[in-house]
Formats: sequence, structure tokens, C-alpha cells
Amino acid sequence: MIQSTLDLHSATAVSLQEKVTKAETLLALSVVSSNLPYTFEDVATAKYPPMFPDSETAKGFQCGRKKLSYTISDGLGPYFKAKVIKELDIPDTFYSIMIDESPIPEAKVQQLDVLVRYYSTNTENVLVEHLQSFHLGHATADELFSCIEDALSDVRKNNMICFYSDGPNVMKSLKRKLKTEVSPNMVDIGW
Repeated sequence: MIQSTLDLHSATAVSLQEKVTKAETLLALSVVSSNLPYTFEDVATAKYPPMFPDSETAKGFQCGRKKLSYTISDGLGPYFKAKVIKELDIPDTFYSIMIDESPIPEAKVQQLDVLVRYYSTNTENVLVEHLQSFHLGHATADELFSCIEDALSDVRKNNMICFYSDGPNVMKSLKRKLKTEVSPNMVDIGW
């Protein structure tokens, strides 16, 4: 499937649907950069048409928490992940992986977030970027390993120099497996 792109800077004539999509995308970026809760949009979306009664874009705007979540994860997520992957693909770019499991009680699952920390030659700073998230039931070391392998599928695995997590026994087992099967030169900084 080929995904179309949205040019947010174009001055050419655009359809009403493209204007609405642009507005929804800009809102999604604002919500993420401001750390606003997604539930905010359930209320705010209903307010835009009365606030801007002369705007066809506001009338067509529909971006509650579910659509916002999909816009961010499925629309914007792949773009930002590709930017990170491109930087990590530079031969001498070494990185550390950090994982965190958080419960999502309403879904009765755990969310595993895989983050990557590296020195960016583009920004000349150390960055921590989100690489991928997974929803898991009760996670074993093998399941966690599989998720991390999936998250790292497009990067140079031998450039991973360190792994961070909290200290439960399953993480110790996972760390051993990563050192053995993914990056033998990984530095052990302890727990």
C-alpha cells in the first residue's frame, strides 16, 4: 500500500478534505508536543464549528481521541520512525536501547515502549527517541526479545552498546539474550 503524503507548506489550491486533514494533522502535532491528553480532543473537536461558524474546515473537523491516536501512531509515527532509522543507519552511530513496560488497565495489557538513545550528528545532541510500542499480555523474556528484535529490524544491531530497563528477573534474562544473540559487545553497566 502506498501512503500519500501531505504537504503542509504548499500554497496551491487544495480541497476542503485536504484542509481538514491538514488541520487535524497540525492539531495532532500540537497535542503531542504539548503533552496534552488525547481525551482533550473529545471535548475540543465539538467546540470548533461553533467557535468558527464561517469555516468549512472547522465544520468538517473530526478528530476525537481515537482518530487522534491513529493519526499519531499510523500517520505520523512511521514518518518520525523513518527519520530515526535513517540516523541510526549511519555506520558509526552507536546507540542504547531502553524499554519500559506500563500497564494499560482498561485494555488488560502491558504496553512495552522501546526507546533508543544516540548521539545525533544532525542536531549535535544526545537524543532519546521512541522507536516502537507493543501491547503484550504477561511478557516473558522471549516475548520481550522478539519485540526488541522487531523494533531493531531496520538498524545495525552490532551498534547497540547498552540496554536499560528496570531490574526484574525477566529483564536480566532478556539482557543476557540480547548480549548473546544481538550485540555481543554490549556493555554491562549493572542494574
